[in-house]
Amino acid sequence: MQLHDPADYALGSAQECSKKIEEASTEITKVAASLAEAARLLNSGKRIAILAGRGALGAGDELEVMAETLGAPIIKALLGKAAVPDSSPYT
Repeated sequence: MQLHDPADYALGSAQECSKKIEEASTEITKVAASLAEAARLLNSGKRIAILAGRGALGAGDELEVMAETLGAPIIKALLGKAAVPDSSPYT
């Protein structure tokens, strides 16, 4: 999904702007549905664990909040080793 600067809309016609806004709205609706499905799956889990890889770098606080919320341990892959400190109660 891409949202552009308001100046982009000022240069286009009203019809073009309306179409871009409608496309963004559709994309936001799809993302919201995906998040709701992910939440449903996580909430229905019995034994959840979080596997943190390289993509989790910089999201340590969020990982710990999720681990606490879900009551789940964080397992760190080699490239995600720095995502959460070894002293974290969730590792």
